[in-house]
Amino acid sequence: SDVELIKAVRKPAEKLNSWEAYQRGMWHMLRHDPDSLRMARTFFEMAVERDPTFASPLSELARTYTQASAVFSDYPVEEALNHAELAVRQAIALDREHPGARATLGQVLLLRGNLTGAVQEAERSLALASSCAEGYGVKGAALLALANFAEARNALHACIRIDPIGHPTPVRLSQIAAAHYFEADYDLAAGIARDVIQRSPTNPNGYRVLAASLGQLGELRAANEAWTQYVDLNPSSIELQIRHCPPWRLPAQHEHLQQGLRLAGWMD
Repeated sequence: SDVELIKAVRKPAEKLNSWEAYQRGMWHMLRHDPDSLRMARTFFEMAVERDPTFASPLSELARTYTQASAVFSDYPVEEALNHAELAVRQAIALDREHPGARATLGQVLLLRGNLTGAVQEAERSLALASSCAEGYGVKGAALLALANFAEARNALHACIRIDPIGHPTPVRLSQIAAAHYFEADYDLAAGIARDVIQRSPTNPNGYRVLAASLGQLGELRAANEAWTQYVDLNPSSIELQIRHCPPWRLPAQHEHLQQGLRLAGWMD
């Protein structure tokens, strides 16, 4: 797959066929930042235009929207989910046994607050392909939202083991950190959050968990530094993901997160 990515990156965009445009989109997804997600979306749309029967770029197109909204707060959530659901259901209509599309549908359901449906779609994807990393990732994220922290971590670790350098890895690591945070293991949560930041400095989730964890530990200066970095990186998420409880988080978990962030310097 690395060879395919490199070949696609080196070829002029106007000469890409559908498969190559899809690979080019995957290359941009690995950069894991808002600008790269927008570029990935362009190439996935190109892949679909050049072969409307190719399900994979439709599934990945949907993921550009879910990540843009839920991770980077770079797209209005409801609008993003409408685009994502349309694309992924088109993918499933083309290939009902596409494990990645099933996992992506699970992600859409998760972000809409349908946690049970998210788990079901994730398990369908794993039944189709036990090596589907994102199936484990979506299952873990849904179990985290359901406060089943031990099983959530198991699924999230499985996702990372299968695809350790994939574009979802920083998100899944930050969810593992969040699981430890919600269990009040703030030291471990902070350590994993630092790992997320080292791997992906543009991912705001690591800074958010780090700030809340350090706040709970009483390391207020360091907590405030992490909070300031979070705000500088992703100011729009304060309204979307902190001031209000998003559908993919239980109210008790959200209050716990807010508590740590207040200690870190957030003023509501």
